[in-house]
Amino acid sequence: YYTDVFERHSLDYRGFVVSEKAGAEKPDPQIFQAFLEKREKPAEKFVYFGNYVDRDKGAEKVVMDFVWVKQFHTFDSSTEEKPQIDQLNYRNVKDALNKIS
Repeated sequence: YYTDVFERHSLDYRGFVVSEKAGAEKPDPQIFQAFLEKREKPAEKFVYFGNYVDRDKGAEKVVMDFVWVKQFHTFDSSTEEKPQIDQLNYRNVKDALNKIS
């Protein structure tokens, strides 16, 4: 499914990691580590945008930054401590990245 979506939008999906294939589920840092192993840059160069704070902030365990996307809010998931955006769009992502760097 994911590769079809990426191909339809001409996006490069090499290195895309699916938890079932990695043998770990969030917040286990192994899933985020599997993502990093497919890249040639340190974890500090990546930001994980997610909607489920308790699971997605596991990215921080491998030194990736985490931004909470409230647009896709998941049950009982919230944080005031982490960077957050209301909606996943270019401007909000750019603003979040500027706040992190």
